Amino acid sequence: MPGAVFHVSYSGEGLARGSMDVRDLAPALLAVADSCTRANELLNGTDCRVSVHVEAEFRRGSFKVGLALLQLASATQTAGFITQANDILRLLGYVKTGTLGALGIIKSLRGQKPTTVETQPNGSVTYTYNNCTFNAPAGAYQLANDPIIREHLAKTMAPLDREGIDSFSSGEEGGEEETVGRADLGSFTIPDIREEPPYHESVGVIALQIITPQFDRGLKWRLANDTMRLTATMDDKTFQARINSGCRFGKGDVLKVRVRTRVWRSAAGLTSENSIIEVLDHVERSGPPSRIPGLN
Repeated sequence: MPGAVFHVSYSGEGLARGSMDVRDLAPALLAVADSCTRANELLNGTDCRVSVHVEAEFRRGSFKVGLALLQLASATQTAGFITQANDILRLLGYVKTGTLGALGIIKSLRGQKPTTVETQPNGSVTYTYNNCTFNAPAGAYQLANDPIIREHLAKTMAPLDREGIDSFSSGEEGGEEETVGRADLGSFTIPDIREEPPYHESVGVIALQIITPQFDRGLKWRLANDTMRLTATMDDKTFQARINSGCRFGKGDVLKVRVRTRVWRSAAGLTSENSIIEVLDHVERSGPPSRIPGLN
């Protein structure tokens, strides 16, 4: 059965004795195997199966696990027409080469969406983020954006959230390793992948008390009344200008607002987003009711 050998390891002061809590290790290794299985399904379909076999070894200050990705194609498939096991590992990024794999792509984006994405004539993908341009194989970009693989990779990196475990690395013997540090952990948070347009959208008027205002545009306000709590972005430019000019308001003030609610179906289920598109009235917590100058 054809296959490819690689290793993954977790390092940190807490692993100095070469031991690791099985409750951390087992889910992480299962996630590595599941990510390989999912990648094979996306690249080769269901007629080609893979399995991951494991053999552990130890070195001071880390816990290193040797793995073999074994591949079995059906009689209807020939080796020349499937993505081989070693290429699956390279596209995932478990084996590092001169091109970006899914791990490298996810790290480069820091949990954000790329600014631009363009498919090149040779089939590779070029994307930009934070004024930097990156190029990756189309297969690697596909894997990096698959929500199921993202979930498996997040579980693979979960041990880094434990005290004493500082980094994850993977590669093939004698080759360069792909490394993920604790500082990269936020990049592997499962993104909110939404469909467009929203599944449901509504606009309504409601009165709410301010719990936590936000002065930075884009951050969410927290508001409530006796029957509901709401987090929403402030998208009323007129009200935002009043804030910037020193308009007095604070916790406990009442806002009568027009709110747009959008609901998406995503990999995680239903997700919603609220935005205040117009502030109709403002009543201070103490003192007589007063309207903000310039508001109807």
